[in-house]
Amino acid sequence: MSTKIKVIVDNIANSPLKSEHGYSVYIEHDSKKILFDTAQDKAFSHNINELNVSLESLDYLVLSHGHYDHGGNIKMVLEKNPTVTFVAHQYCTTPRYSIHKDRPIKSTALTHENSSAIIKHHHSKIIWSAKPTEICSGVWVTGEIPRNSSFEDTGGPFFLDREGKREDLLPDDMALFIEGESEVTVICGCCHSGLVNTLEHIKRVVNKPIKTVIGGLHLLYANDNRLDNTINYLNSSEVTTLYPSHCTGEAVMPILRERLEAEVIFGRVGLEIEV
Repeated sequence: MSTKIKVIVDNIANSPLKSEHGYSVYIEHDSKKILFDTAQDKAFSHNINELNVSLESLDYLVLSHGHYDHGGNIKMVLEKNPTVTFVAHQYCTTPRYSIHKDRPIKSTALTHENSSAIIKHHHSKIIWSAKPTEICSGVWVTGEIPRNSSFEDTGGPFFLDREGKREDLLPDDMALFIEGESEVTVICGCCHSGLVNTLEHIKRVVNKPIKTVIGGLHLLYANDNRLDNTINYLNSSEVTTLYPSHCTGEAVMPILRERLEAEVIFGRVGLEIEV
């Protein structure tokens, strides 16, 4: 049995596909159709049409975490497919902010219309996943990821208030992983929990080697210590292919390709992966 993965939105695209700062991935697995995140803005609907993906035929909509660039089209998806099963952590609608010293305060939360659409979705069609959850045969979400590594943080100045007094630890950050017969494929949204924490958590859930990692790794603000430790971890792991995308960081991408023993393929809109 194979799993087909197609990137719908990413930060890089070739015409006629469109890019934006956002992420969305479409998955076909054992007759099930799964959408992982809905990006930020209009690139999503444009690319869905170009790539011939039917929102009406989706079985599951999975939200990796409650940031605007991953849940920007939730309302549209739920309107087109009111029977789809929505999977997320219950904190995904939390108000939240990014506060940089040299920039205006910015809301990073889902928009009101997207949060409202989640709340209005039929409760029987929602899976709140604080713990590892197998949503269909062989497809899991991690639930909350323990933060055990000393060198990983959320990857930015995230707060729950505009005053910057309450740090946002993003407990709703989840990855999706696919359990094959002999190996595991991991898809990250932004990996705010840290890549090492994420992979170690998955290894505790399923006792199979993680061979493929896809998605945003949020290393764009990583210091040398974090980057070195992450690379050393991957080189000592069983990961054979890495598809860094979205928030990994433009400056980090070539470093990963240069220093990792695994094959590194940069993510982009329209990329198709079969595992």
